Amino acid sequence: MEQINTATESNINQLALLELSMELKALQRQRPRTPEDHRNRREQITAIGELISFINYVENNNEH
Repeated sequence: MEQINTATESNINQLALLELSMELKALQRQRPRTPEDHRNRREQITAIGELISFINYVENNNEH
């Protein structure tokens, strides 16, 4: 049963990574119009990058 849960978690993580990477690409294509837009965009990109790093960390630790 634990093996099934790990596989399910891995699938969920992979879907989350895909979704986050698509969101990141969309944000990177945007051109902010104001300094506030630029700041918000940069914060979103940073947050998404941190989430991606965290998911990759969890995935790597689940393999061991």
